[in-house]
Amino acid sequence: MPVAFDSKVHGICINPIMRSKDINLSDFRLLEDSVQVDLLYEKGCYLGKRRADECIILLYQLDSFYAEIYYRRYRRIIQQILCFQSTQFLDPYLQQMDVHELVDCSS
Repeated sequence: MPVAFDSKVHGICINPIMRSKDINLSDFRLLEDSVQVDLLYEKGCYLGKRRADECIILLYQLDSFYAEIYYRRYRRIIQQILCFQSTQFLDPYLQQMDVHELVDCSS
């Protein structure tokens, strides 16, 4: 179910689980969507963005897992949050990256 996201409240954290250094995937999934988003924005590592259908999808890494935030309206209405640990789901993002500058193929 879509969740409206109030950007004025974003960033305020009073959930005690968010004070810990690490969070595992099981505990993360138990949190409300708005708390998950706050945690991803504050503690996660932003990895990329893509489009699918009518959604903008942001990818984050948090500790040992990845999370995709599906927005119906960019950073306004959350459609869903998908979490995973397998790197096979990173393919849509890897196809967007140009690694030629990072890899020296002349050696």
